Amino acid sequence: MNKILLGVAVLAMAGLTFSCNRGPDVEPSFLRAQVGGASFVATVGGWGYDPVSDPQRIIINGSDSVGNQIIIKVNATEPGTYSVELTDGDAEATYVNARGTADTSDDLYYFGETGAIDIQNISDGRILGIFTFRGVDIDTDATVSITAGEFSLGTSE
Repeated sequence: MNKILLGVAVLAMAGLTFSCNRGPDVEPSFLRAQVGGASFVATVGGWGYDPVSDPQRIIINGSDSVGNQIIIKVNATEPGTYSVELTDGDAEATYVNARGTADTSDDLYYFGETGAIDIQNISDGRILGIFTFRGVDIDTDATVSITAGEFSLGTSE
């Protein structure tokens, strides 16, 4: 009889525990895009928002499973569309092709010469945006198109 009562008490406690409201789930940070038509899904290795620097910047660095990277720097304090240019733009964007090796001296750097980064939201512990840019290797003039880019960065993970 005591075992039955103990079992009922344990089940009742478990029901109370699992019925509590956990609050909303926090979506993990992500950065993804199409690079030359191929899917690029990155782990966000680091990002920051410094509202007191001059200029105030959002900086994002994401890399995929083979070491390719997209690096975004935006002079932004509020939502808006920021132009990507090699010089004098409101934003910088770089695609790093690791070429499948750990030796970073073999990496190819494609610097954003045209494009846009649209910061859609900076609030509620998240920064959301979309981007597209054309990167150029300044040594060879080879180019790569980065399209359908999007990111979501959470401060409360």
